[in-house]
Amino acid sequence: MPAFRIFPNMLEAVLKKSVSLVISAFLLYVPKEKVLQEMDALPTMEQRVVDMDLNGWTFERAPSERTGITHYYYHLASGAVNPVPLVLLHGFNTDGRVFLNVSELADSFELIAYNLPEESPYYAGHLSDFSVILDDFFETIFLDTVIIAGNSVGGGIALHYCASDPGIHVKKLILLSTTVFGSTQEDRRRFRGMADKLLPYPDYKLFYLLQKGQSMLTRFERLTIGSDESPSALVVTKRIAWYRQVLESLYTYDGRADARRIACPVLAMHGTADRVISADAAAAIPEHITHARLVQVEGAGHSLVHSHAAAVSAEILDFKHMRMAQKQP
Repeated sequence: MPAFRIFPNMLEAVLKKSVSLVISAFLLYVPKEKVLQEMDALPTMEQRVVDMDLNGWTFERAPSERTGITHYYYHLASGAVNPVPLVLLHGFNTDGRVFLNVSELADSFELIAYNLPEESPYYAGHLSDFSVILDDFFETIFLDTVIIAGNSVGGGIALHYCASDPGIHVKKLILLSTTVFGSTQEDRRRFRGMADKLLPYPDYKLFYLLQKGQSMLTRFERLTIGSDESPSALVVTKRIAWYRQVLESLYTYDGRADARRIACPVLAMHGTADRVISADAAAAIPEHITHARLVQVEGAGHSLVHSHAAAVSAEILDFKHMRMAQKQP
């Protein structure tokens, strides 16, 4: 049975390369006060981009008067007349910067790479929480029609949003390096096992595990994966509420019903060398969204949108102009 790995390499590395008993043992000796200080010292979204070359993009903030949320996103204006906004949703351990290499798409789209909040009073452990936040973001920046692209976990969020009576018109959906999460019993069992192990840890221990996982990932990349698989410079250690929100949101999630509700045209792209979500798992997308078109990129890893940005951009441009299949009501 095809299996996918919901989490990026740093968590998978910890759980796959280490014995569970060993993980539990070293977590007994976590320097609590030191880790709490490191958690408090995490940079804000604004601090992360200070003195950073954004490849022509700008970093924007948009406070919502309705909810009090301050939305953060990367923006690249389009040279086209009346361009459709292409809204890009990142994955588990990256932010909007993972999309900076697709700048050439600005010839046809207004590009908006949204930073999903790392913590929010609207996070209650459900995927629908992200829909509330996205609706508020679109209202705040006055959007009523978009194309949405979701990468990895962001693909799951995008799929659920499009299937959940969104507050705006979604013309097309693009799924990158993702799958229909929870689409098999084995998928759900694997994820719940991982979540059951991680969620009981207090925040400081979970944060410590994530830090160590990232360190281990760097070593494993050099030995076995290669630089294309995970852009380590773009890996972000986030505030712990984000990790708990994703774990809890996907705990009982079965994406098959959402997939069947998707009516807009769908393009899915996946790398044949993806070690985080397998190519077999990506093949589930057209099984559940029957009008979806799946493109496999030979040799690409999980960070397809970063490492093979030219190929991704070319397919998205074709998708923009192509009259692809759309589910009939």
